[in-house]
Amino acid sequence: MINQVVSNSVQNRAFSEFSQPKNGWYIDTSSKQHEEKRKRHYGTTIAVAAMAVGFGIMALMKGVLPKKATKFLTKLKANLENKVEKNSTLSGFYKKSIQTIDSFLEKSQSINNITSLKDIIFRKFMFGTQVTKDIHVGITNFFKNMSRKTVNSSYAKTNKKFAELHEYMYSLNQKLSGQNASNINSINEKFSKINELYNSGFDSSARVQRLAKIDDATKDLFDYMWNASYSDIKNFRSKDMYQTFIAEAKMRPFKESISKEVLQKKQGLYSSIEQVLAEYKKVLSEGEYKKLEAKVNNLKKSLEKSVENETTNYIDKARDLKLGSAPTDVLSILGSVGAVGWYLGKSDNKDEKISASLKYGIPAIGAIATSLICTAKLIAGTKSFAIGLVSGWLMSKIGSQVDYLRKQYSLDVSLQNKQVVKPQPDKVSQK
Repeated sequence: MINQVVSNSVQNRAFSEFSQPKNGWYIDTSSKQHEEKRKRHYGTTIAVAAMAVGFGIMALMKGVLPKKATKFLTKLKANLENKVEKNSTLSGFYKKSIQTIDSFLEKSQSINNITSLKDIIFRKFMFGTQVTKDIHVGITNFFKNMSRKTVNSSYAKTNKKFAELHEYMYSLNQKLSGQNASNINSINEKFSKINELYNSGFDSSARVQRLAKIDDATKDLFDYMWNASYSDIKNFRSKDMYQTFIAEAKMRPFKESISKEVLQKKQGLYSSIEQVLAEYKKVLSEGEYKKLEAKVNNLKKSLEKSVENETTNYIDKARDLKLGSAPTDVLSILGSVGAVGWYLGKSDNKDEKISASLKYGIPAIGAIATSLICTAKLIAGTKSFAIGLVSGWLMSKIGSQVDYLRKQYSLDVSLQNKQVVKPQPDKVSQK
């Protein structure tokens, strides 16, 4: 009988096929990882959709040819014109190239008529009631004020450099006054003239006068564009509609006039500064003169930037604002908000909706808004796009941290609310 007893080691057990891992227990994390992956995909979809809609609308509202490309071709044209004036043996080729550039620039700019047509029809619609008109005008004024602040801020930096140059020259004069009295007197007389030329051309009163001229030049621009387009269906078959930028062509004589006016003031100022430098060169060491010349060059560089902001970038912005560009630009933000809202509506629960908003939705909308503000501040389109993306990335990082802190706070509160139930002593009934 003993030989018939079977050892336990050979008996089949219910869990004989189950083997424990060497380093611990089995923990199934695939479900949790899948959920985290789904949430990241969901959030990324929100961000991409919002920015695609927002930046897509902005792209449709703008012209196709970048400003940098236009500036490059304009500069190339000027170089070719200089070579033609020098009676180069290739002058025939240069003239043909100039004509090609002119034709290309003119026709490529005609695509901007689409932007103008979109702006004026939307403005016409918004001006249909007093409420919507006030909204349209309010948005336009907000963007206009932002653009003017950019111009004024730029000139404020130039004014500071001019004041620093003046102070530096004054300190030089103090050092040289005992030895070179005649030169110093001549410098002081010339610098008085520099002050007059700078103030007459570039102080706040001079800029206000030019602003009034810009407002007057754009006063009838909307009516002009409307009459050239929607007033008659035949206008859409005209040569101008497909070969010129109509609003820009209307503004071109004024832009050339005001540019010429400011250029003359700049040349007069620079000429007087060069006369002062010539006087200083007689009495300063080479090192001291180089330092003074560097400060003058910094002033010129700052002034050139301020003038470009005022007489080129702002005039272009004023043209677009008069046609109604600001409210249609705002549509890009509304579009991104709509995209975010639509995707958030598909979230599984409130907590997921809040997390997606903080980490993806709000940063995406913020990126569009930042880019739009940059364009209002006269920053080039490509640069404003890059700034918008960086700001969106930073907002996403901040949003992720806020979401983490929010969840930690919710967890702490939930733990505090869980009270430990104390065991109650048995009550013995008394007989």
